[in-house]
Amino acid sequence: MRSLMDACQVKQACCLPPVKEETFVFLSQFFEPALDSHFHSHYTHMNDKLFLVVVHTLKLKKLKSLKSHGGVDRALLNFDLHVDLNPAFHWNIKQLFVYVVASYKTDANKNNQIVLWDKIVEATDSPESKIIQQDSIFVKYALIDQGADLRGRDVKLQIMWDHMPLTGLLYMGEQDKNAVSSFTLPYDYTSAGR
Repeated sequence: MRSLMDACQVKQACCLPPVKEETFVFLSQFFEPALDSHFHSHYTHMNDKLFLVVVHTLKLKKLKSLKSHGGVDRALLNFDLHVDLNPAFHWNIKQLFVYVVASYKTDANKNNQIVLWDKIVEATDSPESKIIQQDSIFVKYALIDQGADLRGRDVKLQIMWDHMPLTGLLYMGEQDKNAVSSFTLPYDYTSAGR
């Protein structure tokens, strides 16, 4: 029986249709170190386009409050967001998971990142709905520190996104770190109301 199974496996392997160069090029974009220089230069340029999202504006509109809440600092705010997600979509993208991240440093933690807002944008959505142009978006999730270290901190706002493909690996993109907006939280607790 074993020799019959071996014979079937050999026959199956020999009878598969040959793999075309296009299939190799498509698959090799996920394995860039294995590419030769011709394919590498072509697909590096293509991958740069896949990650492109045009961010026009992402900035703090108004700090609503900065309070001590249950022993930790909590800030509520709203922001303006104008971004075109259309360039990030292609035939293999099912959806983008888009989110705004606030990052800051404290003595206890050198890298704090808090998601303030998120949205799922589907490939089937109209091109117009892939352009987010909203002012005064109130945060979905408050900016909360693990302790009482938010006061007086410099906070950066950055948009990030996850490409969720129909097939293949999930990959991430982010706004250029040199183009992020920042603001400084006040040194005293404040409440401006909604």
